[in-house]
Amino acid sequence: MAVINTQRGTAAALTATNPVIADGQIVYETDTGLCKIGDGVTAWTSLRYVTVRANDITSGTLDAAREPIHPFLLMGG
Repeated sequence: MAVINTQRGTAAALTATNPVIADGQIVYETDTGLCKIGDGVTAWTSLRYVTVRANDITSGTLDAAREPIHPFLLMGG
């Protein structure tokens, strides 16, 4: 079984430390409810937030690649 490595912290703390997030690692901002996914190279402040469009939720897909939505995103994780 695969293990998903997650990290969490406040937006202020993550911005202050500006870490480079491991490739594929999900980091959750506890105060904003937003998250970013690392690429192993880009510092926190340069990563984009993960976004899901309402239309993608109702159609059961994500982005132009039409990938299935991961249950983690639907749970507000």
